[in-house]
Amino acid sequence: MRRLLGRSSWHIVVAVSATVMFVVGFGGSLRRIAMPLGSGDLVFSYAFAAMWSEGAPFGNSSLGYPFGIELRYFPTTDILPNAVAGLLGAMTENPFLGLNMVFALSFP
Repeated sequence: MRRLLGRSSWHIVVAVSATVMFVVGFGGSLRRIAMPLGSGDLVFSYAFAAMWSEGAPFGNSSLGYPFGIELRYFPTTDILPNAVAGLLGAMTENPFLGLNMVFALSFP
């Protein structure tokens, strides 16, 4: 038992350290996880999470001018994170929370 506890103590230290770093990176409060991190580079990712959570992973008419966005013509390689963010966004009805939870779950 002691040997098992000694081996897993590093895992516990790493998990606690990663959680603390994640909370500090989000501004010190986990309540911010339901809000966008800011305007800028993540707008595209939030739009993808919203489309996946609405059940339209290949585009819809709410984004893009004049006919909407069609992602089959511009494929991306991050299908699994988008699908997970869309699933979490559909479950919580908040695409920001879905994508930020993907960031939290994939943090070291």
